[in-house]
This record gives sequence, C-alpha cells and structure tokens, in this order.
Amino acid sequence: MSATDANELVSIALPARNRESSIGEAIRSALGQTYPHFELIVVDDGSTDSTADVARSFSDERITVVRTESGGVSRARNVALGLMKGRYVAFLDSDDIYLPKKLESQVALLRSRPDIMCAYSPYIEIHKGVEKYHPCGMGEGDLFIKMFKGSFVNVNTILIRKECADAVGGFPDGFTTLEDYDYFLRLAERYTFGRVAETSSVYRMSERDEADDTSNYLHYLKYIDGCPERFEKLRRNMKAYNWKRGKVLYGLGKSHFRAGRMHEAEKTIREALKYRWQPDVAFFLIKHKRKLRSG
Repeated sequence: MSATDANELVSIALPARNRESSIGEAIRSALGQTYPHFELIVVDDGSTDSTADVARSFSDERITVVRTESGGVSRARNVALGLMKGRYVAFLDSDDIYLPKKLESQVALLRSRPDIMCAYSPYIEIHKGVEKYHPCGMGEGDLFIKMFKGSFVNVNTILIRKECADAVGGFPDGFTTLEDYDYFLRLAERYTFGRVAETSSVYRMSERDEADDTSNYLHYLKYIDGCPERFEKLRRNMKAYNWKRGKVLYGLGKSHFRAGRMHEAEKTIREALKYRWQPDVAFFLIKHKRKLRSG
C-alpha cells in the first residue's frame, strides 16, 4: 500500500455472527462503492454456520476475514478497530447495506471541511417489508445534547476521522444494548459532526432491535443515571438530563403496562411527569386511569 493510498483509505468494520444468509449482500454493497480506496475487515464473532466461508469466497484483496471466539458485537468491532490502517473509520453491520456513494460523499465532506470530525447521513429503515426514510436532520457542529436526548445516528451512516476513533476508544465491552449510543455520545462529547444530505445506507430492523421489554428499559435508565458523572457537557445542561430521564421512565412505565403490571406502570409514569411534563404522558394516565387503578 502506498503512502497516498493510506492517506485516502477508509477502514470498514463488519462484525458478523451466524449471518450466512445476509453477509454476502453486505459485502457486495461495500465492493460496489464508487469510492475504491477502502479495506473491509470482517470479524466473524464465533459463528456456528458458514458466515466466514461466505466472506472468504470474495476474491478481493481489500477484504480481511478474522475469526474470534464469540464475544458480542462491541468486541468484534473493537477487534476490527485494532487492525485498521486507514485515515477514516466506517462501520457496516452484516444484515445491512451501503448505498453506492456512501463513502464517496462522506469522504468528500471530511476532505473539504477540516472543522468536521465525523460525517453522518440519512438512511432507509426496512421493517417487516416496509421502508421508512430517516432524514437525520440534526444539523452540524456540537450535537451532543441532541444525541443524548434521542436524535438517532445509525452506525452504518457514520464516517469518522481515525484519530478521533483512536482518542475515544472502542465500543463498550459487555453491553447487549446501547453500545452504539454510548460510542456516539463519547464522540459527540469531544468532536463536531457534519451531515451529508445523500442517503447512505439501508438498515434492516431485527426483532432484537424492536424489543422494548422492561429489562432493556431498566438498563437504559441505569445508563442514563450514570451519564452526568461521565459527560461534562451534560453536567452543564441538567435540563436535558431531566428531559431524557422522564422519557425513559415513560417508556419503562408503558412496558410495565403492556406486561399487565399496573401498579408499577402508574407509579413509574407519575414519576416520569416529575422530570418531563408532556401532554402525551399526562394523557396516557388519563386515558388508562381505570385500568391502571385496577392493578
């Protein structure tokens, strides 16, 4: 690899576990990029199917396939991060795809804007065969509070300067949810973001992504409660923390409601109102008053 290539290179992390049916399409979407200067690091996270064989079937020198013991998506991404040689960092999940100009458009932004450290883009979500467009219109600059409050950046849409990825460290090991959220908050705490208007990727929502059970919300609440200590920008804006805590409590309360735990539901949703007074929260209590009291 020449010095010029290294200066232009995008390193893509593709973690995969038991994705023999979808990883081929993901890899083909990377190989179909209009921007040719990339390396694709596929980390097979202890698959018991032919995921690694499918990945190795592509005869392209830009692809590296690594097998590890099963350790979760965060650890797999971190293995890829440790092997990267490029100037820019990108991520691609094994059941999702890049659109052809994803890398070209985002590299162009970072080249032309030295003040921007991370690029992001709109994306298309597919859920049960239905497509939904996500514009991701957060704007540019310091996006920490917007991200904390819930403006979502899909991991497939990101392009990061390598020095920024090195500085914030890897994805949190051991997380089963919120690993992307935590990673992006750490990036946004320190660095600026810029938006590319062109849609960059297609994200397929899985049953795991859709799940909103009580244990996930309890984990979410515990994570949120630890954020003021970790993030100085949040300590300077506790109003945003209160808003977010109220939102998560409301979600937890509705999860209790769906599970038939009416006493816990009413208690939790009333607590949410203390942090985040919103008509939808109050309306939920009024609408379901009789049912909540029955529990």
